[in-house]
Formats: sequence, structure tokens, C-alpha cells
Amino acid sequence: MGGILVCWQLFALQSRPYASYILSNYAMEGLYLLIASFSIEFFGFLLQHLPFGGKSGNQKVSPEENANFLSSVSFSWNLPERLSNKIVYSIAKPEFQKSKSLLRSLWKSFGLEFSLYGLYRFLITGLNFSTPNLVKAFLTAIASPDSDRTYNALAIGLTLFAVSFLSVIFTGQYNHGIFKTELKVRGALALLVYDKALTLKCAGSTPDPKIYQHMSTDVINSINILPTFHLLWSSLLELILGGYLLYQLLGSSCFSIIGALVIVGAIVAVCSPGIAKHQKAMMTFLDERVKVTSSLVTQIKCAKLYAYEKLYLDKIFEARTKELHSFQMVVKWLLGIIATFHSLPGLLALLAFSAYAAWATDRPALTSTIIFPALTILNLIHQPFATLATGFGNILTAKVSIERIIEFLKTDELNRTNSNVEKVESSVNSNIAVEFDNCTVRWPIEDAEKDKKKKKTKLEKKLEAAEKKQEKKNKVKNQTTEKVLVEIPSLEPALQNISFKIPVGEVMVILGRVGSGKSALVNAILGEMNMISKSKATVMGTTSFAPQTPWILNSSIRENILFGSEYDEEWYDKVIEACALTHDFAILTDGDRTLVGDKGISLSGGQKQRIGTARAVYAKKDIVILDDPLSAVDSHVGKQIFENVISSKPKSLLKDKTRIIVTNAVKYLSEFPTETQIIFMADGKITEQGSLQKLLELKGNVWEMVNIGNETRSSTESNEDVEKLTEESVLEEVDSNDDIVVKDEEMEVSSNEEELRSGAVSKEVYFSYLRTWGKGGLIIWLALLVFTGAASLVPELWITIYSQRQEKGLDSPIPFYFGIYAVVTIISALSLACYAWFTLGYLCIKSSKKILSDALKPVAASPMLFFDNTPSGRIINRFSSDASTLDMKIPNEIIGYMLLMGMFINFMIRMVISNIFLLLSVPVMFGFYYLLQIFYLASSRELKRLDLAAKSPLYQTFGETIDGLTCIRAFGADERFKANCVAHLDKSQDVFYLYNTGLRWLEVNTGLVGALPVLFVVLASIYQNNDPSFTGLGLVAVMTLSETLIGLVFLFCNLENDIISVERLLDYSKLPSEGTFETDPNLNLKPEWPLKGEITFTNYSTKYREDLDPVLKNLSLTVKSGEKIGVVGRTGAGKSTISMALFRIINASEGSISIDGVDISKIGLTDLRSRMTIIPQDPYIFTGTLRANLDPESKNSDDKIWLALESVGLKSFVTKTMKEGLESLISDGGSSISIGQRQLICLARAILRKTKILLLDEATASVDVQTDEMVQLALSTELKDCTVITIAHRINTIVNSDRILVLDNGYVAQFDAPNKLLKDPDGMYSGLPAKP
Repeated sequence: MGGILVCWQLFALQSRPYASYILSNYAMEGLYLLIASFSIEFFGFLLQHLPFGGKSGNQKVSPEENANFLSSVSFSWNLPERLSNKIVYSIAKPEFQKSKSLLRSLWKSFGLEFSLYGLYRFLITGLNFSTPNLVKAFLTAIASPDSDRTYNALAIGLTLFAVSFLSVIFTGQYNHGIFKTELKVRGALALLVYDKALTLKCAGSTPDPKIYQHMSTDVINSINILPTFHLLWSSLLELILGGYLLYQLLGSSCFSIIGALVIVGAIVAVCSPGIAKHQKAMMTFLDERVKVTSSLVTQIKCAKLYAYEKLYLDKIFEARTKELHSFQMVVKWLLGIIATFHSLPGLLALLAFSAYAAWATDRPALTSTIIFPALTILNLIHQPFATLATGFGNILTAKVSIERIIEFLKTDELNRTNSNVEKVESSVNSNIAVEFDNCTVRWPIEDAEKDKKKKKTKLEKKLEAAEKKQEKKNKVKNQTTEKVLVEIPSLEPALQNISFKIPVGEVMVILGRVGSGKSALVNAILGEMNMISKSKATVMGTTSFAPQTPWILNSSIRENILFGSEYDEEWYDKVIEACALTHDFAILTDGDRTLVGDKGISLSGGQKQRIGTARAVYAKKDIVILDDPLSAVDSHVGKQIFENVISSKPKSLLKDKTRIIVTNAVKYLSEFPTETQIIFMADGKITEQGSLQKLLELKGNVWEMVNIGNETRSSTESNEDVEKLTEESVLEEVDSNDDIVVKDEEMEVSSNEEELRSGAVSKEVYFSYLRTWGKGGLIIWLALLVFTGAASLVPELWITIYSQRQEKGLDSPIPFYFGIYAVVTIISALSLACYAWFTLGYLCIKSSKKILSDALKPVAASPMLFFDNTPSGRIINRFSSDASTLDMKIPNEIIGYMLLMGMFINFMIRMVISNIFLLLSVPVMFGFYYLLQIFYLASSRELKRLDLAAKSPLYQTFGETIDGLTCIRAFGADERFKANCVAHLDKSQDVFYLYNTGLRWLEVNTGLVGALPVLFVVLASIYQNNDPSFTGLGLVAVMTLSETLIGLVFLFCNLENDIISVERLLDYSKLPSEGTFETDPNLNLKPEWPLKGEITFTNYSTKYREDLDPVLKNLSLTVKSGEKIGVVGRTGAGKSTISMALFRIINASEGSISIDGVDISKIGLTDLRSRMTIIPQDPYIFTGTLRANLDPESKNSDDKIWLALESVGLKSFVTKTMKEGLESLISDGGSSISIGQRQLICLARAILRKTKILLLDEATASVDVQTDEMVQLALSTELKDCTVITIAHRINTIVNSDRILVLDNGYVAQFDAPNKLLKDPDGMYSGLPAKP
């Protein structure tokens, strides 16, 4: 590169005729620019290698840092490794300088670097605007009769070539430099958002969904302002230069174009609000679609069990239809701008030339020496004007995103240094570990609400008043707003007058009914709540925490337990043994190294809870807080955990630790030391407090809870030995747990990262996309394309003919020639608008709708094994990121590519008209471009796939952090999670950086090849004595040919990369279905089936995969109509598999299940699942109103809904705390209410659904004994005619069942009435602990 420049300058010095001409007339600025160019290019080389305070990562250093001058300007430094090994290097990562102002911080960190790259933009502008004078000088030289004609023309022609050459080099360096700055700003903003997220107050609320948008969309929109900024000032400069040059050429005639610019500005001003309005609506519907899709994917098991897939799909497709309609409206408004800017050079030329020809009688005739330089200038100012029109829109978009980020950074956070709760790292000098003295506490979300009220401006208050007035006027119900239900009213405290002391090494037990404030008290101890008033609130020592809803990372079981601590094999083995995990690990092929999937999807509820408990124990913290640790485990497992972890017995791992235990398992209260402090919560207050003996003497709430347990035991015990579970029986647990078998599968599949294809995208993907257009659509599209290309060629050919006649002195009537010129220019603009509308507004929308629909339906119909093995984030990514690419990028790339291809063909035609011998250059250029394209695509596709894959871990880590903020802070793991986020961000940045340096390499090399035709035109024109008019036509063509060819190659490569998104969606359209959803009409299934609810298992066996052992084995039994059946068995016996088999989540390997005599394998899945009801172990709550959660299909009246709520004990809670009643909005997953309340909502839903068959899978595991008793009463009255199958850990839950099914290793061990089973001392049932 440098050699070419040096040789060029030596040639310039040796050629006296060239030197004498270049220093005169029109081309003097060309020499100045060449000298300045070479100097600034070397300065740019130094600029690229300045560290700007950056630091390299720990990975291998990028070869860019050691690249020489030629390698740096041509980007060849990244080719060998990039193409062969796909090695990802660490780029320099600068220190981010924080200050009070975000923009000031960004400027301090990156302002100098960003400003220096503006020098490149300035030089590029100068180079581009030297070309019109050079073109005019060249055309004048070749028309000159002087003897020095050849030397002069050659000198100017070579200067013109050198300017084109250097413009490509500088553009590549400028784009690369700006991209590097963008990448660094992106990293800084992403980490700022993550840092802030770590400090958010999260207790009692759900994180705002916009947080995820801050990390992705807002960060991307914010950095888009960087290239726009330089483009704006350079565009203004280019317009000024262009106007000056036009004035030199056309005189006062050039002012006629001002009117056209005003009209164009008016069109843009009219269209822009319409675009903004519908784009905002489109984004709203996009958010709604992604939210519902996310809810479907994350709750897919429950959606299948309830047969709600169609309900979800209908909501998704409704949002999708609205989204695409809004996009169609955006296209309509956008077409006005597209057509205007496409025809702008022609319209400006029409006005300028018409005015010149009509009024400039004192100036030279309108010949090629004026027309083609003017056309060159008009083409040059076309882009700046478009940039100004769109640049301000980009600035406004970036401004909105930056303000959103700033607003987020200013939100209320958890102040760790000046917390409401005083935290001291060590309790060595104190006998008290935790002390609260008369503390009143509320949820942290309340302060945010109060702050919002304080900060409202007058305008905001007026808007709010107007909105309330409109709401009253419309009386709208079920609004789809972003509100989140808060458990406690904003002004009421969650906890009042809380006082207690916990001595070091002692236990405090927290009891209370559902919604009494137990979890709120735990959050207050952890410092997650806001103190309204206090005398003292102190926590002495470090803490570990196992929440009621286990928080599981998408990692191995061991990593979940270690949680960043060093591996101590001896201690680790003790912990997993104490937490009853040894047997689970023995079953798994990879043991504790088995990956558990997204949110522990492959684990049972009990396993997740035990892993959470093990994590809290392994950490060896001073204070261990366990929130309801025994609710999801079997009684014998609970006993083992209690004795080895929770109790104060010598073998307990926590006997010397301070323990805070939230539980409803009152049977263990008597096993604590007599001085153990017990508190009972009710309505956010401590109503009873003291030792167990003291509280029993009071005969209050604690006495009632214990008394109910004693009554249950007395009704179920037949002898004193019933409650004993021998150690041997624990160790002999069976190994056919249905959930554990799934984990085997999970281990085998999920141990690998996302499967990435390699090589070129199959042509079938393109054909599949085009087939969605239909044959008729494709034919019309091709016809419009050909017509649009032809129409765009005519205007310049016509003006060429006019200039020829002018040069020959022939009569050229202005009205005739310029009238036709106006007509063909308008036809060209209209043809483009029609083509763009048909492509963007019809064909591509049709494709987007069908491809997404064809992908989503098979996903919803896929078996559960697919979801067990595929992280939800990966699935959602395809229906968000890939769908956005399908909707936005691919249509624009298709239409852009075809338009550029039409322009390229036009240029070829002009070149041929200019000089037939130039046609020889076409195969050479095509050969070069073909080689560059093949060379580039060989790696860019793979890097694009790596880039898509690298983003998933980053967003997954962010999502996991948001979900587990309380746990992370409780363990003091903030810095470790931040480091983890940085590692994922670095990997994502590095892959994206390498991918973009490949783009720069392609840009530079295609640009250099594109500059060669300038040289061909120059040489051919000089040595063949071409007509100046046709030479001008050819020069104008090749001057823009470089950008056109670069655009063609770029768009094709981008299309090849982005079509991967279509490939990924098409992959999902081929997923196997779990079965037929509609029942064969020949079966004649009655609408009221099942009438009786009689269930028959006949030699039934099932397995989760063909190569695995059966989970249920040869089951043969009959459940009579209306019978209440309890299902028990030790962990791994296959209890939950019963429900999975009945709902055909898994299918029979042998035998059959019949309901009312009909084989369920012959019934469509929708019909089967909708005729039964299940309350799963994990309560199923989705985003929407309380009414929608209770009655999704709107089949029940308000009276019936309130009766159902009353039956499960939720009516008072709803009336007191949910201001909107049934219309109150519940956050996704119901995270703003307790688990017990979620389970009660599910029970109310079951009562309203009133199917003949009901399955309860640990449905009351997280409620207290009194609530459980009330629920059982409700079921016995409201659903007395239903067949009920109850899977339970608590014996008292099923003690009143008609019969009890005892499973052992997948076989039926016992099946009889409870009293008969108890009479068999050798039976398994009598060996199970009877205590609740």
C-alpha cells in the first residue's frame, strides 16, 4: 500500500507536464490532498496503536497490536488465524472513568480517541469533493486540441484514480476506529447497567422487564450516536462544499434546487412522525409477543398439562399480526422518504439544468464539461442530505435510550454501606448474632413509588390527570399495562414492631400461615427491606441463604453447591450426605457434574431445594437462613436433613452456627433444644414469641398448629413404631425417579454448548424463504425489479443525448428535452416506490408471518424432552433476535441488494456506451469480487454463528443475576458475579470485534478493486479519443461504482450471514411433535367425556427414552369413579410419573391407560388434557390479571370466582391487598406473592375448571397445616364428585383418601384403604413416617 503511494508521488515529480498542469487550473487541491493523505494515513497508523489507557485481557494478544503499516491499513493482519482456527483475541479494554454525569464519564474515557477519528472523516470529505473539479479538468483536457493533451489528461486521470484509492483506505480506517470506540462504549454501558442491577432493591417486587432492554436495545441504540455525530458535521460540510462547487459550475441557477430541498424536507417532516408513531407501536407489540412467547417457553410444562398451548399461540399470533401491521404502516410512511431520496439527484439535476438552460444565457452551453461534474456533485450531496434527515432521528433514538439508562442508573438502590440493617462481618466480640428492636419495615418498592410522586413535574401531573380522566371515560378493563402486583399496599408497612434476639450458635424458628410475613422477615434480616423506624437492627457475621423458591444456576450441580467457594472434598462429601443428595449423584452418569439446565429445569422441586440448602451449608457462613427448607421433600428425607443439618444434635453440620429456620413442619419443634426461640407471624407482626413449652401453655396459634398435627398423627398411627424410618430404608431408595431419568438425558445433551452449523448456508434455505412468496408474487416481483432498473437508467441517458446535441450545436428545445427528463425521473421514483412496497410491505411480511408461525407451532407441540435439553433463553432468542433479523434486516438487505444490482447493471451499460473496450474490465472485476466474497464468507459465516452463540451466555448471566439478587447479596458474591459477567461480555466483544475487522478487510479490498475502473476509463478515453459526453457518462458511473460494488458485496455477505436466522427458525419448524392434538373423528369421542372419571392401568410401563430403563413397570390397577386416591412412595418411586403418564407427557412403552373405557393413546392431546386438571408441584402463574389466572377461558361469573377464592382462603387476601380485585395484575411467575398463595390460586383455578379428574402433585407442599386442612375440606366439598389423585409428602394430606397407592421402584407395592395398609406391619406404608 505504502509502496503504491510512494511510486505514485515519484512519478508525479518526474513528469514535468503532469506537474505543471496539476499545480494549475482545477486540480491543485488534488496534490495537496495526496500529500496530506499520506501524512495523515501514517498518523492514523499511530492512532490505531495508541492504548488510550487500555489493558489487554488474559487471552492471547491480537496480532493487530503488532501489525505493520501495510497490514494495518489493509486489515490483512487478521486473515490467517481468522480463517483457519477461528481464534478469538482479547482487544484492549480501557479503564472507564466514572463521574456523576454519564455523558461526562463517557467523554473522559473515550472522548479523545473519538475526536481524533474525526480527522479521517474530514479528509474523506475533502477527497470526495475534489473529484468534481478533477472530472471537469479531465473532460476539458481530453477535449483540448493542445499538444500536451495526453500528458495533462493522464496526470489528472491518475490523480482521480489516486483520490478514489485513498478515499477507500481512509474510509476503512475511519469505520474501524469508530467501531472500536463503539465497542468500548458498549462494554462500559453494559457493565454500568450490570453494576446497577446488582444494587437494585428486589424484595417484594419483580424486576422491571425494561432492565433487560437496557442491557441490549438501549445500549446498542446509545452507541449508534457515535458514527452519526461525525457524519452530521461532515454532512453539513459536504453540503456547503457541494453548494459552493455547484455555484462555480452553474452560477445562480443552482439556487433553483433550494425549492426542491425545501419540498424534500417537508416530505421528511411529514413522514417522520408517522414512522415514529407506528414504529413505537410496533415495538410495543414486539415486546408483548416476546413476553408471551417467553411465558410459554418458561412455563411450557404447565401449559401442556392445562392444554393452554393454543391459548398462548392465539395471544402470540394476535400480537404478531398487530406488530406486522404496524411494520406495514412504517413501510408506507417510509416509502415516501425512500422514493424522494432515490429520485433526489434526478430532481435536483432537472431543476438546476432547466434553470441553467433557460436563464444562464451569459454562461457556456450546457455540455458534458458542466453536466457530468454537476451530476457528480449532486450524487455527492445526495448522501449528506439523507444523512442529515436520518441522523437527527438516530440522535433522538439514542437520546431516548441514554435517558432511559440514566433514569435506570438513578433508581433507588440498596445502600450497602449505610444499610437499614447494621451488618458487622464478625460476631467474635458479641454474644448476639441478630438483634431487631422495635423495627417497622416495608417493601423497598414503596420508596420508588414515593420518589416518583415527589419528582413529578407539572406536565407529568397534567398528563396523569388526563390519563385518569380518559380511563374513567372509557371504563376499560383488563388493560395490558406494565404494572406489577405488589403484595402489600404502598403506604402500609410489611412488618410492624419486630423485636427479637438470636444468640450466637442458637436457632430461631419462624412460624406462620400463608402470607403472614415470614419471608418478609427473612428479607428484612438480609437487609433487603426498608426500615421505617427502628431502635436497633444488627446482623453480626456473614450470612448464607436458601430461599423458599430455590435459585438454580444453569451449570453443574457441584458448581451450584460450591457457589464460588474452594472445593473441600471432605466437607463437600459431608454436606451432600447431610442434604440427602448422595443417592441422587449415584444415579447420574456424571454425578454432581451433571448440568441441570436453565433454572434447574431437569431437577425436581425437592432436588432443587436440597441443592439450595447444600449451598447455604457448604459456604460455612456465621448465620444460615433457611426459608421453608423441608416443604418439597419427602418425610424421611426431611427427617434426614433436619437431623444432619438443621438440628442442634452432635452430628448436625450447623450445630455451632446461628440458624434462622422458616418452616411449617411443626413435628420437629419438640426436637429442638428446650430454650429454642420460636416466633409466630400474623399480619406482619410477631403475635407469639418464646420457647415451645411457653407457647403451648398460651394455647394460641402455635398450640393450634401443633394440636392439628397431633390429631392427624393419632388418626393415622397404629403403633409407636410407625413414625420411625430406619437408616437402612433410607439407603435402599429405588433408582427410578422419573425426574432423575430426565436428568440423565439432560446430562448427555446439555453438556455441549449450542450446536453450531458450519459451512455455507444451504440453498434450500433461500428457496424456502422465496417459496413463501408464492409463484405469482415472485413473477410480479421480478417484473417490477426489471422495470425499476430500466427506469433508473433512462434519465441520465436522456441528459447525455441532450449534452451531445448541445456540443454539436444542434437545436435542443428545452421544454421538450427537460419535460421528458422530468417525466422519466418521476416514473423512476414511482417505480421504485412500487417495487419497495411490494417487497417490504407485502412479500417480506408474508414471509415473516409464515416462517415464524411455522417455527412456533412445532415448538409448542414438541415433547418435554426438547425443553429439558434446550435452555429457555436459547429458544426465546430465536423468536426475538432471529425474528427481528427476519423482519427487519433481511427484507432491507434483499431490496437493497437488488436495487444495487440494478444500479450495477446500469453502470455497466453506461461504461459500455462510453467505451466498448471497458466491457473487458467487467470479467476481471467480477473475478476479483467473486474471490473476495468466497474468501470472506469462508469465515464470516462461522464468526456470525459464534457471535450469535456468544450473546446467549451474556444475557443468560444477566437474567440469572436479576433472578437471584437476594441470594447473591446474602452470600456476598457481588464481585464474583460481576467478574463472570465481564468474562462473558469480553468473549462476546472479542467475537464481534473479529467479525467486524473482517468486514473492514472486505470493505477496503472491494473498494480498491472498485477504483480500478476509474483507471480503465481514464486510459481508454485518452488513447481512443472518446466523445467527452460518453466519457463523462462513464466517469460518473465508475465514480459511484466503487460504493455500489462495496454495497453489493456487503449486502450479499450480510444476507448470507443473516439468512442464518432463517435457517435457525426453519430448524424449529422441523421439530418432531409429541403426538396428535386433535382426536380422530372416527373415535366418536363425546363432548362430555369423561362422564365417570374411571381410570384403568393395564400392564402399563413407560420410559423417558427408548434406551433407558422403564420408570413405571407393569402397572395394573383401576381407580373407580369419584374415588380419592393418595399416591406415596420414597423419592424415586415414580410418583410424579403417574401424572406425566396420565397427561401423556410421556407415552407408554407397554400396556395402556384407559379413561371411561377409552384408550388415551387414541385421544388427541388437546382433548385429553383439557378434560382433566392438575395442580403441579411448581405453581403455574402467568402474567395477567387475577381473573385471567383463575379463569383463562372466561367461562365463569364473578360470583363463582369469588366463591372459589373463598374456598381456598384467598378472598380476604384479595380484598385487603389487591386494590383492583379480580382485575389486579400479577407479575410473571407470581413472584410478587408467596409460593403458598400461588398454590392456592392454582387450587382455585382447579375448582373453577371442574373437570371429572383432578391430580394434585404436592399441591399444598408450601402451605401451613391449617391451610392444608382447609384446602382438603374445600376439595372434599367442591369436588366431591371428581376422581382425585393426590401425590403428597405429608401423610395427613392423603390420610382421608379412599385408597392409597404405594409405589416402590416403579411397581405397585400396595393399593388399599389407609386403615388396612396400617394393619400390615411389614408393608411399606406403615414404614413411612406418619408425622405431617
